[in-house]
Amino acid sequence: MIRIVYIFIIAIFGLTACHTNRLPSKTSGEYTDSVKAFLAFIQKEIHQDTLILSEEPTVGFDNCFANALEDTIFFTEADRKSIAAYLEKPPIQQWSASYFSQVKLINPDTIDAIFKDRDRSWSYFHQHIGKNFYRFSAPIFLRNYTYCLFYMGNQCGPLCGQGQLALYKREQGAWVIVKAFCRWIS
Repeated sequence: MIRIVYIFIIAIFGLTACHTNRLPSKTSGEYTDSVKAFLAFIQKEIHQDTLILSEEPTVGFDNCFANALEDTIFFTEADRKSIAAYLEKPPIQQWSASYFSQVKLINPDTIDAIFKDRDRSWSYFHQHIGKNFYRFSAPIFLRNYTYCLFYMGNQCGPLCGQGQLALYKREQGAWVIVKAFCRWIS
């Protein structure tokens, strides 16, 4: 009888551990709802009524995510495996307007074509598209959606831009940055 109780307890703990860092399916309602709520928070934080966004989620700048994966003090082995799995097969392959309150999505090929001609790149962009644009990663939720690893980059001119990969924690209904893994500014 004691063996059965031990087996039952081990099975329960095993299922709980698997549930803690489960990967979302692309159609998971919980993941989609969490992404929408998180992005609404981000859009409010950056004070952009209409967000101009590259429609292709990015994997960050330089080696930001690689730096995060090296953090063995904060991230557990299960966290790091979840992050690596997200990066290998992101749950969002292309942004759609359904994730945002107001967004203007730009094809990355269009962005590349505009900036290929350095003489008119930003002047053309400002005249025809807007004052700046963003690149976002797909949010990576950890530990039952209490943490979110997210990259956001903003470009607004030849020497105007910034970005960071940050770890957010959900506290009392709001997201708070608890750690930044890389920041850049120009």
